[in-house]
Amino acid sequence: MARNERQTCIDLIEPRLAGLGWSWQEQLRIGSGRVNLTGGSMYDETQFVIADYLLRFKGLPLVIVEAKAETASAADGMQQASRYARRLSLRFSIATNGTDWILTDNDTGTFETLSAPPSPDDLLVRMGVTI
Repeated sequence: MARNERQTCIDLIEPRLAGLGWSWQEQLRIGSGRVNLTGGSMYDETQFVIADYLLRFKGLPLVIVEAKAETASAADGMQQASRYARRLSLRFSIATNGTDWILTDNDTGTFETLSAPPSPDDLLVRMGVTI
């Protein structure tokens, strides 16, 4: 039986993140106001949104993760993850269905599909931080 988004998070996403040394905050509320569901732009920057995960390493926020159900395409969460990361001034975002991990560099707009989430050290190297 296919996992829904929450079960995908519990069974597939969180164990992999924990194994790499990530700490995280779930269901992070970003911004003020309400999401506009009745018309106009749903993505108004003044509206609040909820990010599935904010990943931290040694307390430092590094990346937003948008989770999808295991049967959904990870690509379906790319734009959403990038929007949330930009609102927090984070360079990286990840969209995942627990199997595919799409890492986006929001400074350059480039992205790559990975078979596993990046480690904190990998992201720090990508940011040019010496470990």
